[in-house]
This record gives sequence, structure tokens and C-alpha cells, in this order.
Amino acid sequence: KMSITTEKSKQKDKRSTDEISTITNKFRGSDLIFNRILHDKTIDRSQVIIGYEDRFTGMHEISFNEFKKVHEHEYGVPMHRIRYYKINGNIVWDRTKKLDILTGSDQLLSATSNDTEQRSILAQGLYRFDQSLQQWIECPHISLISDDSKISSTNETYLPQRCHFITWNILFDYYQSTLIYTSQRYRSILNTFKTLLPDIICLQEVTIDFLNLLLNEIWLQENNYYIIIMKNVLNSQQNK
Repeated sequence: KMSITTEKSKQKDKRSTDEISTITNKFRGSDLIFNRILHDKTIDRSQVIIGYEDRFTGMHEISFNEFKKVHEHEYGVPMHRIRYYKINGNIVWDRTKKLDILTGSDQLLSATSNDTEQRSILAQGLYRFDQSLQQWIECPHISLISDDSKISSTNETYLPQRCHFITWNILFDYYQSTLIYTSQRYRSILNTFKTLLPDIICLQEVTIDFLNLLLNEIWLQENNYYIIIMKNVLNSQQNK
């Protein structure tokens, strides 16, 4: 089982970085790569292409010289929506694949090895997406029974007057996955969540493959969701 909740309030997170631990090695964000390309005189900016994802229309490409940041133009693109950079037709930075050739921290992995690494890094717990680090980080464990009634650990969170729940049985793909159209169902389920943006999502029979797809969804990263990952999800591959 797995649960996902969103904190709709935009209050600033006051927790220090000492209270959290990253689930992946630090990966340079799109803004740092943008500045590197902008100021590096050895790079021909006319040969640079930026790939970004629009939350409604999907992936798009635009030349570096035509790209406008969100504060520079009415229709500017937020930096966290950039998925990759190309130079002379070759991808030199890819957020999803953790590829960074420009700064020498090349972490490109094949789909198989990436899944293996993801399983080894993730642990059971509560996670949220840190926009500054551009990665999921584990939140410190706080027992509800240890809460002070006067100084609650959750005093910066709240439930709205009306709460939208979604429950979904993802279905294990242990047997005859092609006959149950696993890949097509996964994409359809994720698109449904993206369209509805519920407050709380409760999932059953989640596989590690679905979890990896879910963690890469921009709508999940942008909307202050917290995700609870259970051990049986991380071990799902072993149960096949």
C-alpha cells in the first residue's frame, strides 16, 4: 500500500537541511546548467536546445536563445519544468536520467540499472519533493502519539474543509502483464491523477515500476505532495 497527500498551503517550509536526508546524490539543477551555458564562451548557444514539459500539452523543444524564464515573459517557462538540454543534437543534461555531461557528473543509467539503484536507495518512509534540490527527500519521522497538544509537530499543516480522496488498485503485474496492458494502464492512471489533483491518493498493489513512474511526474513534484512509501512496494520486484 502507498499513500500520497498534498499540503495545499504555500507556507514556507522552515525545516533545516539537517532534519532531512536526500535519497539520491546531489544533482545539479536546470538553473545551474542554464547559467553555465549562458556564461561559457566555449558553448555555441545557437546550437543549444531546451526540452521542457508543459503540464497540459506535454513535451516541447525551444532554442536556448528564444527561451524565456517565467519572470522574463508572460508565457515564460519555470526552470523546474526543464527536462533536458541538447547541444548539437546531443543530450548533455537530463533530469530524469540524472545525466550531466557539462559539469562532469555523468550519472546516466540504463533503465534496468536505474530501477535497481532506485530500489537500493529508497527506504520505507515519508518523502516530499524539494524544488531547490530537484529530488525527493525523506522527512524526519515524528510519532503522532508523541505530539504535544499545545505545540503540535503538524501546526503548519491543515486539512481543508472539503477533502478530495482517490483510492485505486493498481494491480500487480506478476502474471501475464501484457494481457492486462500494464504500461497503458499505468499511463492512464497517472493522467487521471494529474487531471484531478486530489488531496489524498491511496494506492494498492503498487509495483516498483509504477512507483518510479510516479516519482517522475511533474504534477506530483509541483503541488506539494507528500508520499508514504511502504516496504512491500520496494520489495514488489522480488515477489514476482
